[in-house]
Amino acid sequence: MQARLLAAFAVAIAVVGGAAARGSQATPVANAAGALRQLNAERAANGTPGRIRLNAKWSAACAAHDSYLATNDILAHPEDSSKPGYTTLGNWAGTNAVLAEGTTWTTTTNPFATAPGHLVQMLAPELDVAGVS
Repeated sequence: MQARLLAAFAVAIAVVGGAAARGSQATPVANAAGALRQLNAERAANGTPGRIRLNAKWSAACAAHDSYLATNDILAHPEDSSKPGYTTLGNWAGTNAVLAEGTTWTTTTNPFATAPGHLVQMLAPELDVAGVS
């Protein structure tokens, strides 16, 4: 995959079902900036540059996609234009996203830890801009 494509991934953390954070020391990350700080810290701890910047437009697109997922109680990358909550912005995020379901990002857990393919995308050195919801 080309470096420019990796830099274009939007990160949509879909919390479908709202599972609680595991572990007594796990504190749920309250917002996109907090999740991005956590990701950057994890990247730095693993020797990958922790310099991902937040893109507000992409974050809004991720939020639109998360809303679509919640409205339809599904986890999918593309949005179906015939379903409630469809937006072109949300569909863009979904088709360019790394998704997680049923968990939250915390100070001690990464929702992508059990999805190696997505985790590789999150830790790719070329990734430098992301949208988060």
